Amino acid sequence: MPQAHGKAATCEIECGLHIGNRVGHVQGGILLGLAISTSLATVEHGWRMLEISANFIRPGTEGTLKASSRIVNQGRNLAHVTCDITTDTGRLVLQTQSTLIRK
Repeated sequence: MPQAHGKAATCEIECGLHIGNRVGHVQGGILLGLAISTSLATVEHGWRMLEISANFIRPGTEGTLKASSRIVNQGRNLAHVTCDITTDTGRLVLQTQSTLIRK
């Protein structure tokens, strides 16, 4: 579950067979879902994802993955949020940029 910290949020997930694909990497959909939920946690209730762009840098294979998102800019109805998912050694796995819209 993502933890909100002002205009930022974090969430951690353990790598394992339960979220891995056939070669042992964390599935891309799991990574994207983690980025989306962490990005939405940066704003109060009543916002939804308008669009997202994701760059898969390297596979998540073992240990703990940490998602860290922050609001880059927030207006009355739109917010731009970035999210980085890193390994427990700090290596970048996934980076997203998203636009959120108020309902």
